[in-house]
Amino acid sequence: TVDTIVAVNSVVSADKEITTPKNLLWKVGDALDKRILVLALPAILNMAIIPLVGAADTFWVGRMKNALSLAGQGAANQVFSSAFWIISFLPSVVTPLVAKASGSGDSEAIQDRVGEAVFIASIMGFLGMLLLVQAPNYVLAVVLPPGAPARAFASPYLKIRALTFIPALLSTVAFASFRGTQDIMTPLKISIVSNIINVFLDPFLIFNMGMGVAGAAAATCVSEIVSCGLYFQQLLHKKMLSTRKLFRLPSFEALRPLLLGGLSVQMRAVALNVAFLAVTRTTQKLDSSGIAAAAHAITVQLWQLGGVVLLAMSTVASIMVPSEVAKANKAAAEENGKAVDLTAARFTADRLLSWGVVLGVCLGGLQLLCLPLLNLFSPLKEVQ
Repeated sequence: TVDTIVAVNSVVSADKEITTPKNLLWKVGDALDKRILVLALPAILNMAIIPLVGAADTFWVGRMKNALSLAGQGAANQVFSSAFWIISFLPSVVTPLVAKASGSGDSEAIQDRVGEAVFIASIMGFLGMLLLVQAPNYVLAVVLPPGAPARAFASPYLKIRALTFIPALLSTVAFASFRGTQDIMTPLKISIVSNIINVFLDPFLIFNMGMGVAGAAAATCVSEIVSCGLYFQQLLHKKMLSTRKLFRLPSFEALRPLLLGGLSVQMRAVALNVAFLAVTRTTQKLDSSGIAAAAHAITVQLWQLGGVVLLAMSTVASIMVPSEVAKANKAAAEENGKAVDLTAARFTADRLLSWGVVLGVCLGGLQLLCLPLLNLFSPLKEVQ
């Protein structure tokens, strides 16, 4: 809708140099590249947090010198991640809605949008947690065949990790809300703190407390709860959330943009995660020792660390291209009868696609060069 486009447009600061047909030659480092960098770099840093948490868990579980423990943790982690990303459609919808309210300087509307998103996230997070806690074996059947030895490690990990469903979903909503107001540093600081907690708790709970794979899940659980608490403290401090509105049941009309918008943005997430689950199940069935599945769990972590860069570029495109479309619509509206000129929008999309190709090739090459680093995640020669 036009309202959504205008909302997204408010996220991007106006540039003195507007993209025009005269700029069709790619000049690396021009005003458009600077805009891309300003938006992409914080997005990359924030999106890198999730795979970094997974990499930390995988590293310390690998120190247990048991291929089945890695296989079980990898399977449970994939089930949790897929369920989480399929359900967590709210950030994609919340950002433009908060941006619209922020752009108009309406603090009451910001509190309404954030409160409504928190309400939906709490319900969906509770349902997701309930499913994973009460029926972990049924859910794990998606990736683990009956009688798989890795289930002994996957089930306790998933039960504990499921407890983070609500705080993790609320944290993503808070991150999206801050992004809608162009505050990128607050989420980054919170992510750094929560990840430091996770990194220190992993070896302590896994080895010192003798919890094994479950210790990795418990460490992540604690870090997610701390992250959620810090997000809400900042939302209240910056008056983006009101306790009075937080416990008020929103009307269906108020929730409609979140629910309908979420359905449209989740098709891609569903398709990707169905593929991830299918690949995970295939590797788990290759052998009963867990060696192939352990190797897959490690390599997926390396791939995800590079994949967040390309994912961040896609979020930048979802901001910049609609921004140019909104500018074109506004210009056409100011001159009655003038056709909408989408040249700048097409040029922006082409530039982002070009960067996507360049970064994809570079990241692919870099990951090939980093293959020897995979040996750090497991001392087992068979897994290496």
